[in-house]
Amino acid sequence: MLDELSKKGIFGEVVADIHVIEWQKKGLPHAHILLILHSDHKPRGFNEYDRMVSAKLPDKDAHPTFFEVVTSCMLHGPCGTINPHCLCMANDIYSKGYPKAFTEHTTDTTSSYQTYRRRDDGRTFEL
Repeated sequence: MLDELSKKGIFGEVVADIHVIEWQKKGLPHAHILLILHSDHKPRGFNEYDRMVSAKLPDKDAHPTFFEVVTSCMLHGPCGTINPHCLCMANDIYSKGYPKAFTEHTTDTTSSYQTYRRRDDGRTFEL
């Protein structure tokens, strides 16, 4: 994956990169990756972010393996009324802002994070 990102330039020409791999108590290892793109390749607007970032479930019929990996390893939960003692709960309310609302385009918010495009394509998943 790092080869695809940094050497093959799927997001554009990478001038610097750094990564760290973490293992958490119950889950699979995951990576935090920082890519610094050449100024000609940096995303300049929300349409360009939408081309690079995906926040959706894979199609269960077309890509069953990807769907299984995402739903078993990359989704948060269970919490809420199912697990009220979960660390993400504060005063019986989920404190992390999930599930996120559907939106057709990436937008800027008042916080330091963008709200990524999450289209309502009918794909769902329940624990």
